[in-house]
Amino acid sequence: MPQSRINTSLSVVGGESDILPSYVQVLRKWRVALCTTHGSCYTRQNLARHLFEKHRTPSDQRRRIESNTQMHNVAATNSDAVQPPDGTEEIHGLPTVLKYLCHFEQCDFRTTSTDRIRQHYNRQHQWQVSRQGAMPWHQAHVQTLFSQSQAQRYFAVVLADQVH
Repeated sequence: MPQSRINTSLSVVGGESDILPSYVQVLRKWRVALCTTHGSCYTRQNLARHLFEKHRTPSDQRRRIESNTQMHNVAATNSDAVQPPDGTEEIHGLPTVLKYLCHFEQCDFRTTSTDRIRQHYNRQHQWQVSRQGAMPWHQAHVQTLFSQSQAQRYFAVVLADQVH
């Protein structure tokens, strides 16, 4: 759907106060609200601003959305949201990208650049190809709950067509 169009269809969950636009889904497990139109998650702190700026949602409808009983499960801030672990099933509505992941267990470095993964291995793990051989990074499909660069934390996902 083009960003210029406003999706006004509503999904009724319980009653008048439980109305959410069809493009907003509460992901209880991760404590976020997903906007499927824009492929990003929001918390109570930033959802109203997103609804106003990107969907032009009127203030009375934003207040109804914020007071929706499902929104009580949404974290107040990005730092209060639950970060999905690697191996999570793909979350429909979020973009999926292919990235390189460091193979060291306690390291969560991820990048789309082979140059950056090489630099990471050299600088952080003192990896020398001449001594240790090829760098054993992994490639995986990843997602992030938040599209804002300062809040992005990628997690590896199992693609929906690969879930058995």
